[in-house]
Amino acid sequence: MKKLLLILLIIFLVGCTSNKEPLDLSIYKEYYKEIDNNTYFSDSSNNYSIKYEVTQVDNGAYRYYIFIDQPQVAMYDCVILVRENNIKYEAQTKMMPSSGIFDNKYSLVPNQIDTAGGYPKGIILSGEIDSEKIYLDILIQWNNYSRFNKTTEYIHIEN
Repeated sequence: MKKLLLILLIIFLVGCTSNKEPLDLSIYKEYYKEIDNNTYFSDSSNNYSIKYEVTQVDNGAYRYYIFIDQPQVAMYDCVILVRENNIKYEAQTKMMPSSGIFDNKYSLVPNQIDTAGGYPKGIILSGEIDSEKIYLDILIQWNNYSRFNKTTEYIHIEN
């Protein structure tokens, strides 16, 4: 009888959770949809430096690197997501580069570097794409020092 109850309890618990997306994936989807729904993208920011570099790799694809550093304001708990070539969420076939969604959130603070403490000099994201022409839409979100106010910026980069 105890085995039967245990089996029923396990089936019940598995059944309750099997229809839900993992928490991180649902957060990823929310941020991705924010990029999809956004209509204004800037090409730079007054709050940090953003640069990029593109190199061709041996298999003929292109690897891009996005460098975000030199913060001008305190940027706590940064979340960054990149969307390649205007690919909508429903049409994506791979996970896009991100930071702070599936991994630890880092903070960029002017004149403070403590990599072990979560305060790196900058954040680098990279991805690989087949076409030489690259369009990147980037969501960058952070909290202020009190962690009560969020700022979200949308940056567009193309080569």
